[in-house]
Amino acid sequence: FHATHRFLLTNRSIFLVTWNSYYGFEHAELYNLLDIIQTKTPKAPVLIIATHIDKRKPNIPIDDLKKKYPQIVNFYNVSCRTMQGIKNLRDGLIDAAANSPLMGEIWPVCWFNTIGAVSSLNDKYITLEKMLEIMETNGVASGHTNTLLQWLHELGVILHFYEDKKIGNTVFTKPDWAAKCIIKALSSDEVVKNTGTISKNDMKTIWAEYDQTVQSQLAYLLEKFDIAFPAPQDSNSCIVVEHLPFESTGYYNKWDDILNKPDCNEIIMKFSFNVTMPLGVPIWFIVRSYRYLTNFWQTGALFSDGTVNKHLALIQAYPHDRYFTLSVRGPYPWNFFCLLRDGIEFTLNRFPGLMINRLIPCECNSASRCGYEFDYDLLVNRFNNKTGGKNIECPETLKKVSVPYL
Repeated sequence: FHATHRFLLTNRSIFLVTWNSYYGFEHAELYNLLDIIQTKTPKAPVLIIATHIDKRKPNIPIDDLKKKYPQIVNFYNVSCRTMQGIKNLRDGLIDAAANSPLMGEIWPVCWFNTIGAVSSLNDKYITLEKMLEIMETNGVASGHTNTLLQWLHELGVILHFYEDKKIGNTVFTKPDWAAKCIIKALSSDEVVKNTGTISKNDMKTIWAEYDQTVQSQLAYLLEKFDIAFPAPQDSNSCIVVEHLPFESTGYYNKWDDILNKPDCNEIIMKFSFNVTMPLGVPIWFIVRSYRYLTNFWQTGALFSDGTVNKHLALIQAYPHDRYFTLSVRGPYPWNFFCLLRDGIEFTLNRFPGLMINRLIPCECNSASRCGYEFDYDLLVNRFNNKTGGKNIECPETLKKVSVPYL
């Protein structure tokens, strides 16, 4: 279920976040849930709902939550047993819907008729050609079809990736069905038995009731949403991300050995977050960079720039501490570092509400690091400032450090 969350997270959504007041606010882990919503859909309204209030009075830090998550619309207390607060919640949901971005837009009758026609279909998916025929039959002008397709996708009426040539010719008329197909594959006996590896033959078996075109497009969705990625040594298999082990010890010797070479240099950048690290960071980056992989696990990976391992890179996440690091070692690590960092920044751009602090460890001591970390943006500003000098003082040792070197 968590793997298919990304199908549903859009700024057109209204989120109802419920917590059981009987068990208490801390048990609900609302901060983690709200962090996910804020980082992926910072404009979507959120309603916080306390349930079971007939058993225990709600106690929640309202002011702190409002300050930290401005998209929270209101707080509601309800009991399904006594129906207390249900009317207020219903009215609040109506108000939130009335203020949503598309509300108030004038939709032609032919657009509503198209929605009705699509919703009444028994088919779980149709071709784009068939969808365009339905639009034409209901009177939608040819110049408006792309707009309507996009809005229907954002509203959850259909699932259609019009910008993607590999899957753009299919329209999933039952988005929940597509999500269930993905879940069926992820939880299949084949995947569990093979510790996260799923072959093309496995997919054919799991989705045997559907034609080959839809099977290939469902498989493509696994990669498109970074739920799985091609196995590095087997082009006919994929690795399901959520089945990866949390730890790996197979890279230690290789990673330590390269540092002991006389010409080895190292670059390190730390990516620190203001909220809980989003699901998929850094695993989405790891998935996209599979061609460089040598070892990988849920919280990290070891990369190589070639078969001779001239340069190695390690990415390691510390979710509870809200940061991950990228380290590159080798005689000339800068090119490989820039290549991988571009991929990381591309991944982070998928979370528009995420605030990131990039840090560089101080190099004031040639024998060992002092532990201080410079803000990367500060270093860039100092480097570009012609009157500020090219050195910066380490607050820990008071030594001068070269900004270009850092």
